[in-house]
Amino acid sequence: MERHLIPDGPRGSGRIPADAPRLAHDFGRALLSEDIARARRLISEALADGAPPGRLYVETIRPALHGVQFGGVTARDRLLAVACRAILADLVGALPVTRSVGPGRAALLSCRRDGIERVDGDLAIDFLEADGWAVQRLDGPGSALALGPAARPDSIELAVAVVAGPQDALRLAPACTLLRRLPDPPVVMLCDFTGRSDWPTATTALGADAFVSDPQELVLQAALRLPADGVRRWGVQISRRGDALVLTPTGRLDAASAARLAAVARSRLGTFTRVVIDLRDLAEFSSAGLQEVQAWATAGPLRNVDLRFLGDPVVRSRIEALEMSGALTVEDPAG
Repeated sequence: MERHLIPDGPRGSGRIPADAPRLAHDFGRALLSEDIARARRLISEALADGAPPGRLYVETIRPALHGVQFGGVTARDRLLAVACRAILADLVGALPVTRSVGPGRAALLSCRRDGIERVDGDLAIDFLEADGWAVQRLDGPGSALALGPAARPDSIELAVAVVAGPQDALRLAPACTLLRRLPDPPVVMLCDFTGRSDWPTATTALGADAFVSDPQELVLQAALRLPADGVRRWGVQISRRGDALVLTPTGRLDAASAARLAAVARSRLGTFTRVVIDLRDLAEFSSAGLQEVQAWATAGPLRNVDLRFLGDPVVRSRIEALEMSGALTVEDPAG
């Protein structure tokens, strides 16, 4: 299944130097032996040499943090926790100063309330806020489920879940699907900073816009996928069913988004003889949007293509409310 208008981004925010394993080893030894000055110096030197802060966290700093007891009561625990916060602040300070979004854009972020995943969430928030985002945090292992529509203010443009592996992410699939059906769905990001690479390809089935592997990539991907101020979020899932091109738009279908949907179909001319528009995932549609799609069959490059609409009883009742039930035939998906 393809996703349109959601361009592919980099896999990670860059690479750290070729001697990364040595750097990670030296940093871990320095931190856990309480040589805080050397640990900070190693990170500062790597940043000065151009190492991306996001990758430096995932590949060098994070592995060493498993030996740190955040919230611990001993003097050593407290020393290391304070040192780690200072080192992570150094990463934020090394980010590019140019903001990729305007200040005031709002995000929700879900993460666990303790352990290394708590640190992941803290750093993701720090990176986003440095880029101009106002972030509301949701804590706890089940908090990502609160990213659904009932807990989402209309102003939220980005929904982020910091997860720890595929099973964590799979639990979010229902919430991701519901979010994508909103009139102005937020950009939905799943973050896993563990460094694993065996499951990102599965995220397309979760309803998320992207999987990101470090906090700097989160900022880059959010900016890449965010619409301009005043522009509605819009998306479409694209699949094939025999000789049919199946388009499943999400968000709102109005005249403007119908024109964008037509562009998706035109870009694939010659590869199908039927176009199926599945209306079930739309949060809203207007009579102007439906009429614009209907017009494909009478004019332009799509006029010789067999055009079908799919919907359920809810879709049919909404079309009836627009007084278009006599003008538009909606087929049952099971037919």
